[in-house]
Amino acid sequence: MLRKTKEIENLEKDLEKEKGVRGNKEIKGIKGLRDTLKEIDERNLKNQNID
Repeated sequence: MLRKTKEIENLEKDLEKEKGVRGNKEIKGIKGLRDTLKEIDERNLKNQNID
């Protein structure tokens, strides 16, 4: 099994904070991380459009 890099671990922690849930098990590897980042970007874009 590959070891996670510090960068990925930090991104996961940031996403957990963004979602407001510590220890969220939805994030599974790079693909899950990328999908979650995409969701956050889409939400932020909607929020910018409202302003």
